[in-house]
Amino acid sequence: MKPSLNKLIAFLAGDVGSRAIGFVITAYLARVLDTGGFGVVNIGFSVLGYLMLLGTPGIHLIETRNAAAAEGMHSERVQAILSLRLVLAVALILGAAVLAALLPMEAGSRRVVVLSTFSLVPLALSLDWFFHGKEQFWVMSAAKVLSAATFGTAGFIVVRSAEDVAWVPIAFALGNTAAAIFFLIQYRSQFGPLRLMWRLPLWKQIVGSNVPVGMSVFLAQSTVNLPPIVVGWLVSSAAAGLFSAALKVVFVLLMIDRVVHALLLPVTSRAFTGRGENAAVLLVTVTKGILVLLFPLTTCAVLLASPAVTLIFGEQYAAAAPVLQILLAYFLLTVLNTVLVCALIGSGREKAYTLAVTIGSALSVLASVFGTLLFGIGGTAWGMVAGELLTVVLMVRAVRRVVGGVIVRALLAPSAAATATTLGLVLMPAQHVAVQCVMAIVLFSVFAFVFRVLKKEERQLLQGRFV
Repeated sequence: MKPSLNKLIAFLAGDVGSRAIGFVITAYLARVLDTGGFGVVNIGFSVLGYLMLLGTPGIHLIETRNAAAAEGMHSERVQAILSLRLVLAVALILGAAVLAALLPMEAGSRRVVVLSTFSLVPLALSLDWFFHGKEQFWVMSAAKVLSAATFGTAGFIVVRSAEDVAWVPIAFALGNTAAAIFFLIQYRSQFGPLRLMWRLPLWKQIVGSNVPVGMSVFLAQSTVNLPPIVVGWLVSSAAAGLFSAALKVVFVLLMIDRVVHALLLPVTSRAFTGRGENAAVLLVTVTKGILVLLFPLTTCAVLLASPAVTLIFGEQYAAAAPVLQILLAYFLLTVLNTVLVCALIGSGREKAYTLAVTIGSALSVLASVFGTLLFGIGGTAWGMVAGELLTVVLMVRAVRRVVGGVIVRALLAPSAAATATTLGLVLMPAQHVAVQCVMAIVLFSVFAFVFRVLKKEERQLLQGRFV
């Protein structure tokens, strides 16, 4: 088996397995806790997401790249990163507890938010970024499945009614703890003992090299973490539950995004340092291949949104279907954005990445807040789409400076095929949703052939490099 195929299978095994388990426990919690309790849990997890980014300032991009680009990795740096993240985690937990005590919140919601932050400690000790850089995807996959299985098992055991909502973040922390311990055991067996290193000069160096990108990642993730908080604050916990249900479906689809990031970042890092394929050819081909996959998938997901939401979460979540249809545009743009991010980070253009993400995220935050005030949860979803679209436009401009205008031309043919497919579906007589999905795939395949979206040599490159 080719090494690239082995890596793809390894990553997919972990991502599919962990997300499948996570999706089952999410559907269970949504039904048991109802929309209000489910909304409170997701508000707590959104707060955790923010704090996790503050406690991991750019490490999952910069240090992953460093681990991939270097032949080895100094144990001193790994130990210093863990100790720095641990200190930040404790400070963030204490700060969140104080802030939660000061804000006007219900006691139950406050408890869930504070308990959610406890996962910061095991997440700080996680070495997923290191094993990602070393492309040890079987290790990463095993840790993800272990974490999801532990969370799922604990969740099924302790959460039996809406009154058990506070047990959800505790179960989640147990899952993260299991994964962190697994990573530490794997590191010790392969690279030797690992101790926490309290060296302030090295901490300063790590922070200095990671924080600029880390703040950009923080802003970028605001498009995901902020909306449930905004909806819960400006509308209601029940509305946050509906929005979170739609977002959970998108998160499952974003497994594709995780695969693209995991496989492409090390490859582009090597390509831009002259240790792999021509960077421009690789980037253009991957971009076109991704869009060929995503356009028909997104179209089918839009058509199936309503039956999917009620099947997974129950009739009480039916109002989440229109939100999901809007957020599917965000899904499409996010995966495309990830390809561009890998190009910028891999080529060392962190400043261009930072600028694009900062501007796009600022628009997304503003649009989500004002959209929620004016149009409810539908406006929140459109705000996320607007911010991601602007980010993609800015990323394309930045990538053009690296590989030239070929990146723009790579977007034209797939977009033309997608537009023609959409027009064909609109002009067709009304059909059953399953028939519409089949026709969407057939039409796009035909138009992709007509517009020569993927040439023979490009198909061979994708097959040879990733299959």
